[in-house]
Amino acid sequence: MKVLRIIASLGILGLTCLCALAQETTASIAGRAIVPMEVRGFNPEDPSDRSKVSVIDIPATEAAVMLIAGKDTLRETVNMAGSFKFTNLKPGSVHLTITYQDYEPFSEGFELTPGENVVMVAFTRKTEILDAAVKKENKPVVTQHGDTLVYHAAAVAIQNGDYAVDLLRRFPGVEVKNGEIIVTGKAVKRSYVNGALIFGLDPMASMENLKADQVVSMNVYDEDNPSDKLDGVVREKDRVINIKTKDPIFSTTDLQFRAIAGMDQQLKENGKPQLRYTAGGNMHFFSELKQLSADVATGNLGMHSSSINMTPGPLSTYVDNTDLKLGFNRYWESPLFGNALQLSYSFGREKTRSRRRSLAEYFETAGTPERMIDNENISENLVRRHGIQTAYAYRTGKHFIITWHQDLSIAKNLSSQDVKEENTIANATTMLRSQEASSTHRSWDLRENVSLGFRSPGKMLPTIEMKMQVGQNQLDSWDLDTLASSYSQRWLTKEGRGLSQQYSARISQGIINRHKKNPDNPRMGSSSQLIAEYNLSYTAQNKQQEAYDLWNTPSPVLNPANTFDFTYSSLLNSLQLSYTYIRSNPNAPFHMRAVLAAEAERIIDQEWVPALQSGKNVFYRLRPTFTVTYKGISLTLNSSARTPSVEQLRRRIDDTNPLSLIAGNPSLKQSFVYSINLGKSSVNRASNHMLTWTIQAQVETQPIVRRSVFYSADTVLEEYDNYEVKAGSTLLRSENADYAWNTNGNISLMSQWGGPWSFATTFRPALSFRNMPQYFGMTLDRTSELTPSLLASGSFFPGTKAVMISFTGDVAYIRAWNQEGSMDTRALRTSAGVQIKASFLKRAFFNADYHCNLYNDFIHLDMSNTVNRLNLSFGVNLLKDQSLKVALSGIDLLRGGTQYSVAVGPSSLVRTWTPVYGRYFLIDITYRFNNSGGKKMMTYGF
Repeated sequence: MKVLRIIASLGILGLTCLCALAQETTASIAGRAIVPMEVRGFNPEDPSDRSKVSVIDIPATEAAVMLIAGKDTLRETVNMAGSFKFTNLKPGSVHLTITYQDYEPFSEGFELTPGENVVMVAFTRKTEILDAAVKKENKPVVTQHGDTLVYHAAAVAIQNGDYAVDLLRRFPGVEVKNGEIIVTGKAVKRSYVNGALIFGLDPMASMENLKADQVVSMNVYDEDNPSDKLDGVVREKDRVINIKTKDPIFSTTDLQFRAIAGMDQQLKENGKPQLRYTAGGNMHFFSELKQLSADVATGNLGMHSSSINMTPGPLSTYVDNTDLKLGFNRYWESPLFGNALQLSYSFGREKTRSRRRSLAEYFETAGTPERMIDNENISENLVRRHGIQTAYAYRTGKHFIITWHQDLSIAKNLSSQDVKEENTIANATTMLRSQEASSTHRSWDLRENVSLGFRSPGKMLPTIEMKMQVGQNQLDSWDLDTLASSYSQRWLTKEGRGLSQQYSARISQGIINRHKKNPDNPRMGSSSQLIAEYNLSYTAQNKQQEAYDLWNTPSPVLNPANTFDFTYSSLLNSLQLSYTYIRSNPNAPFHMRAVLAAEAERIIDQEWVPALQSGKNVFYRLRPTFTVTYKGISLTLNSSARTPSVEQLRRRIDDTNPLSLIAGNPSLKQSFVYSINLGKSSVNRASNHMLTWTIQAQVETQPIVRRSVFYSADTVLEEYDNYEVKAGSTLLRSENADYAWNTNGNISLMSQWGGPWSFATTFRPALSFRNMPQYFGMTLDRTSELTPSLLASGSFFPGTKAVMISFTGDVAYIRAWNQEGSMDTRALRTSAGVQIKASFLKRAFFNADYHCNLYNDFIHLDMSNTVNRLNLSFGVNLLKDQSLKVALSGIDLLRGGTQYSVAVGPSSLVRTWTPVYGRYFLIDITYRFNNSGGKKMMTYGF
């Protein structure tokens, strides 16, 4: 193999600089390190010519650079653009060494001349030595090089059609949940492909669109926050993943098409068969500086995307929807720096129908008789929405940055509801309510966000951020009681064009910014910063409504209880000081951050209809926060405040449901929450085990709780403008209690075993305890809840890659009791699931998914509940690359009909019956085309 070449030798830039350089007493080196890559593409001047071979330069990002100049040893790292630089050097003999993983190192000495010296280095790949003597199942899944965890794809089994996200789920110490990647307890911010952000800034994009058979390894490490390079302030490092691939990848195109059709076992209400279907497609194009996406889906299976990874399931609500999403991202220089433009548009139409019956049993307590409420609710909703998002970032050199983000959404909601309710008190009096309601709700919302940043080398300049949100709602509705009940009303409401506004500004200024570097090792050093930040936020919400009583009157009569015109506003001032200290050490990194925020919030409730005196509340608070991380152990002490909402503070009564009134409490106070979190993650690389443990505790003072007051006779409330509460009604009102606290802890053990079965497992025992104030009727009591639990999950290949079995299990024991002894509930909640994916006869495949949920109440035996669900799918691959699949699926084969659930409260039992729109059979046709551009695949002129 040829040795490394110097493409452009050291020299002086331009003959015109010779005179000036003769007077220079210092020198500098401006270098660039690249990897020449041969690609095949078409000639833009002649599109028919697809045989042209070109050579492009790929930046050797993160290559290590070492310069020996006299007695000094200087180190640097090649940046995202492939550049590095050394300044303030003495002319004379120097030695430059550049190393890049998997490539031949460069090491050479030369004479440094005054002024700027330029170096261009091109790497060539090392000769790869294949270790045939090492069996695949004996290779370690994870190894460590310095502070980098390296997960090896060859050490885990994969199936045909797997993507990078499937590998993540089989790596120890890695969790994928809620669209987020968590490695050793810390969320991943970015995912690179061979050092480049091919898939943009979303770390999940590369995992979901890069084929698993392309992955060689995934390197997990912490890198500097990109903002550090802009303002010189050292922040906590970001966790990132760098995916090494077999072939060079510069772009990826992913196309998916799906068509599903079938029949529901349940008939429509008119007795006709119910057709089930979903159809759609999506397209994604990824490259480092450009991303395009389009997704359209329509159907009645509740699938808002056409992704072939989504599986239809049983629905408690009948859904008929159409969704369209378009997106475009364009970056200049890099997604992390330079100018950027982002555009997206979304459209959605959703029609839902739902039925529900609930039976609530309230036990007799102090001041509250025994009651039974039987409620049956049928509702329909039709929603149409449009959304447009625009974002632009503009950067002028290194001195000024401006980012602008705009979000506009428009929605229209048509809804109707039928309610039938029986309220039985002490097995004697029964009050009935039969209600029909309909409403038309129109709204729009506009959000603007502008951020200004000023940069100057060696100086800490302010950062300014301004936000605005303006929206408007209009609601027209009517609500009729179709039953002649003495305690119900028929009323018509017409809501005005209430305007909501929110404005905020933030200015941040650095006060102290100190750095101490280790000249022998740039990866070791320390930094400290003190930053002051001022926040100003103003929100205002205007609400208008007119209500007319139509009950037993020849003409509508104004209903004062539901007629209002008021504006509530909040003005928040916050001054925050934050101190950060970071010590870089690959073996024992240390990070400490202390924050103290002083806040003052003023809330005003201005009432015009009815004309009431304005309510004013001012809340003051100090919020300290402290975080320290050392050798994998993280400790956080945090404090926060919960300010009551204006609705909770208003001296008004909402009697939309005349039997269940909601009242405000002007004397309500804010509550304070203090919490402590302690945790650690560690990896045993020899045995491929990952151990994580966390302990959390929280105390809340003056917590806000709900109190329910039952009135057995008509009662006049003087504090609420002599409002008359009818007999049999319940009034809900918020109150402050003394304190509440809770604590929980868990231990998570994630392991990976090789061998013919290739196991990946997770075990997580946990224990939680809560102690909280609750009202039992008129009496304030305390309720305790103890819950030990165990979670287990894993996957394995029983001797062959053709079959994969995954399992999940969760069991929890729940006990809740109060101090007076009137409540003692004990129950066991269990869930388990097994999934099988198998392929056979080269083209056929079989998938099975079984889940079981059990709820056993040891006190009220009739409250137990069991849910079993089974999905089966059998199909064939029609193409050699298995991109086209046809499958026959059965969904929710063990269910259908009605789902039963229970909930236990301090003094109540609530049972709910919900129809399940499930059990249907489908024919599922999917096609996925995925093409990652290598040196023979990259196409110019897209």
